[in-house]
Amino acid sequence: MWLALLLSVVVALGGAATAWAVSAPAGAVGHDVSYPQCGTTLPTTGRFGIVGVNGGKVSTANPCLATQYAWASRTANGADLYVNTGNPGAISTFYWSQSGTRDPALCTDRNSSADPGCAYNYGWHGGQDSLRIARNAVGSGVTARTWWLDVELANSWNGTPAANAASLQGAVDALVSGGVGTVGIYSTNYQWGQITGGYTASNAATYRSGWASAFTPKRPLESAPLWIAGLSTLDAASRNCATSFTGARTALAQYSDGNLDGDLVCGAPPTTTPPTTTTVAPTTTAAPTTTAAPTTTAAPTTTAAPTTTVAPTTTVAPTTTVAPTTTVAPTTTVAPTTTTTPRPTSSAPAPTAPGAPTGVTATTDPTRGIVLRWTAPAQTGGSPVNRYVILRGTAAGRESVLGVLTCSTATCAWRDTSIPAGSTEFYQVAAANDANQVGPRSPEVSARAR
Repeated sequence: MWLALLLSVVVALGGAATAWAVSAPAGAVGHDVSYPQCGTTLPTTGRFGIVGVNGGKVSTANPCLATQYAWASRTANGADLYVNTGNPGAISTFYWSQSGTRDPALCTDRNSSADPGCAYNYGWHGGQDSLRIARNAVGSGVTARTWWLDVELANSWNGTPAANAASLQGAVDALVSGGVGTVGIYSTNYQWGQITGGYTASNAATYRSGWASAFTPKRPLESAPLWIAGLSTLDAASRNCATSFTGARTALAQYSDGNLDGDLVCGAPPTTTPPTTTTVAPTTTAAPTTTAAPTTTAAPTTTAAPTTTVAPTTTVAPTTTVAPTTTVAPTTTVAPTTTTTPRPTSSAPAPTAPGAPTGVTATTDPTRGIVLRWTAPAQTGGSPVNRYVILRGTAAGRESVLGVLTCSTATCAWRDTSIPAGSTEFYQVAAANDANQVGPRSPEVSARAR
């Protein structure tokens, strides 16, 4: 566990009080890394490190987990871990129960995207597998660390909001049953709303009522400490400490520290701004310890400089952020529900939504897929624009949210290789700024995949 200041949230579930605690010095900064940083330089500054267990998807392993965990363990407050999550539904060849079985929850209809027991079992076995991967790589001491669930649109979410939340509950319960004391949630207001339908402390009882015939949660999901996904600056991360998407206390807020993700422990002003002085991290060629990941639609998670070779479509460990209060209309009947703690009042003008990206084009990539390019909006809404919501559809006017791309340059590009050759895809892009405002969609563009 991290040392120093104890941040705790205590809630009641079924008449019994359960304490979730994250220990860390308030105001301290650290970094999070995973498989995309294999063989790259890692910082010599920072009080702690958070290391990805998986290789971007549930059931895969980060091949550099052991060396990156050793790097994080050398920091003042040591290493913690995060794991990927998802709910691919019956298309999954991993962890999906047969109808009528209890493994450990009752899976009534394995072909139903709304079946909470089937979804819970997927999350449960995914959590168990991630714990096994970590124990095999670095030893049994991993259960004494704080673990985080990476909840992003870039992962595979094919269930109803209630079923998706059940999958996350299963992952929490599996880690707790495996000996992990604290499990937190990494996400944003917007993504949490899209994935779970806005599960919060105020509506948790409704979700549990729908799950009751299949399982009973071991720990309340709504009390898990929160880690708010990345914004552009340390100052923006500090402001984000005042927000919450479940009603639980926000323990960590992410920001961009050069080429790496930085993380601020909430509760006090930053004690230092870490320079990006680095040292070469150990490398490894160890293969993942598990079989291939479930089939999923890849989400945009990389950036590319203007008029250059488009960046690969690797799913990068937590780097996304998109806020609600948006004019982007994803194809869903569930409205994001968020709980936000009011920020201190300020005499500065309230930020507004940014404008739409300009110059959006879609072209056939000469090797594979479709390349999407655009220019940042001229109107930022009074706050830096560093994230973009990517929407995709198979017909005009039918675009829905695919994922979130981080890009802080004047022009951005992304290559979509998750589509079959010969298919025609339609796209729109919306800009997001650090004030948690999302602007209007760009004009629609389309191209045919190679």
